[in-house]
Amino acid sequence: MANYTTANFEKLFQLAVPLYCPTEDQEGNLYTVSTNGDVYQVTDGQMEVAFSTGGQPSGLVFDH
Repeated sequence: MANYTTANFEKLFQLAVPLYCPTEDQEGNLYTVSTNGDVYQVTDGQMEVAFSTGGQPSGLVFDH
């Protein structure tokens, strides 16, 4: 039988659109995308739109 540990989750933000693909850049900044095209950056517990793709992204990656 496998051992499972209980994970603790905390709700940090609530938006009218779903958020996907939380990703860190090379400096450790946290970003996430929404289905309305906005890319959000999380800084000091605050989330703001970093830029908008104008599309419907479902993922986010950073390149060197």
